[in-house]
Amino acid sequence: MDEVPKPRTRLRTGTDEVLVLESFLSFQVTILSKLLERRLARMLSERFGLAVAEYRVLAQVTMRPGCTVRAIAARTYVDKAQVSRVVAALEEQGLVTRSTRSNDRRSPEFTATPAGRALIGSIVPLRRQQEHDLCEHLGALGSEQLAVAVRSLIGLLSEPSREAEPEPTAMQRRRAIRTERVVRSRARAAARAQG
Repeated sequence: MDEVPKPRTRLRTGTDEVLVLESFLSFQVTILSKLLERRLARMLSERFGLAVAEYRVLAQVTMRPGCTVRAIAARTYVDKAQVSRVVAALEEQGLVTRSTRSNDRRSPEFTATPAGRALIGSIVPLRRQQEHDLCEHLGALGSEQLAVAVRSLIGLLSEPSREAEPEPTAMQRRRAIRTERVVRSRARAAARAQG
């Protein structure tokens, strides 16, 4: 089996040692993700006047008619509040419709309109071409190996551990940040009062 290259984790700068995060796989994958998203954003914006989030939600609604905000959020790993805002914008543009089941009025279902399906139909060939260009650059074997590795990492990271707490909501994260700021502010004020 091939030996896995170890990332260069330290760089000598005088007497200090600094982490060289740029060599970490997670850093490189993050950069790749941002570059792919920028490329997609440029194409969507220039040709269709659509944001990446709008495209992703519209694609989900087109593939799975009658899906809920919760289902979209779970499939895309995006906060439900953000999905709700995007769905509202798509609804305003006439690209999706909302329906409510009589037994659960809190979870509306969304379906792409004919205009929404037509828009996705126009985007798909361009997305296929982008995918083809990437795969051509890597070659068939490289593309398959990368796809297998990415699926494996997604599987590893998306499985919650038994000890892990559930992912906080956006509101919980904002509240925790505000609380931490208040605590730090009080601690600084107390230190100034004593000093």
